[in-house]
Amino acid sequence: MADEYLCTVDDIDIVMDKLLDDFLVEDIVPAMRKGITKTTQVMVRRTKADAPVDGGKWKSDGFPHNPDREGGTFKKHIGYNTRDFGLFAFQGVWRVRAPEYRLAHLLEDGHELVIFGKPTGKRTKNLDFVEKARDKAAVEVVPNILKEMGK
Repeated sequence: MADEYLCTVDDIDIVMDKLLDDFLVEDIVPAMRKGITKTTQVMVRRTKADAPVDGGKWKSDGFPHNPDREGGTFKKHIGYNTRDFGLFAFQGVWRVRAPEYRLAHLLEDGHELVIFGKPTGKRTKNLDFVEKARDKAAVEVVPNILKEMGK
């Protein structure tokens, strides 16, 4: 960013645009990205802390367990990505990596219990651990961005 700009009344709009663009690119945009990334990382830590652990030994009468799946597998697959869509569009995305991603909506929303291919008419309890972490993250994202801009 230049220290001085020379302008006339006719081109003041161009100079003001340049000043604001330089300020946004140097200060605001990096702070926004750091704040969003920090908020997403905190959300991942919260969901890992609250995620259910199956112990890896799910056995029920007549159902064999999967010996290749160790306990806490779902929790280990929780992570995040960031996406950059240009100068002013940046987002942090909470995710569950494959193959455990299929389990996320079943745990979050609950599901119908089926035994031997027949519906039982019962549902599992929805856990809402992702929704709770998301709601906290939505409240914290702006303060995190402002905190980064203050640095």
